[in-house]
Amino acid sequence: MGRKAKPSALRAIDGNAGRRPVNKNEFRPVAEAPDCPRHLKGEAKKEWTRVCTELAAYQMISAVDRGALAMLCTQWGRYVEAEDMIAADAKARPDSGGLSSLTANGNMVHSIALVASNRAIELYYKLCIDFGLTPSSRVNLAPATTQLSLFAPTIVGAETPPACADPGAKSLGNFNKR
Repeated sequence: MGRKAKPSALRAIDGNAGRRPVNKNEFRPVAEAPDCPRHLKGEAKKEWTRVCTELAAYQMISAVDRGALAMLCTQWGRYVEAEDMIAADAKARPDSGGLSSLTANGNMVHSIALVASNRAIELYYKLCIDFGLTPSSRVNLAPATTQLSLFAPTIVGAETPPACADPGAKSLGNFNKR
């Protein structure tokens, strides 16, 4: 499967080491918070509101992200539900802590709720990386308000420079001279 494609803006900043052609027509959807899907309930819906609010504040979400964000929130809801089941099982059987159960043969195995919790955490984490919701994944993302335009010498979303700025200074967006 290989590495994920690096956005053209990051390739322009880092330099095009592979000398591959830069995609000038990269898809850039309009930044807007999508509507919450009807099937999200409880904790998943709370997570939708929390994540959408944060991502919308930095213009890092659009309507086309709705499905992926719904998957992320669904995994959060499943994680919370599994943790509640573990806690309830721990109260019912304090000796196991809710983390294990006995088979018909008397063997100890992981509880189904623990397996479900671990899988939900794994999937949630993978989806968080795609949205820049982990500290290490944020390093590679730039919010739209400070994102460099690839083919214009200004920063997208930035206001005009103040009068005291040096008019002869090189802009961060001018990548013609290397």
